[in-house]
Amino acid sequence: AWRKKNAKGAADALHNKPGGSRDKQRQIREIWATGKYLSRDLCAEQECAALNMSFSAARRALNNTPQPSRC
Repeated sequence: AWRKKNAKGAADALHNKPGGSRDKQRQIREIWATGKYLSRDLCAEQECAALNMSFSAARRALNNTPQPSRC
């Protein structure tokens, strides 16, 4: 039990650090929410390189996100 808790804590620390996977997911979702892109695929394709993440990871991060309001 101790080993499992220790491993989970280490993994969470790695994913939560600035520039980690959860930070990148948050950034791509914020970009999508701006309404700049018409489709999630287009958003993921054009922004994945800037965020240093793969297209598939960027696209998965955008799954089940609400449509942005286009004012």
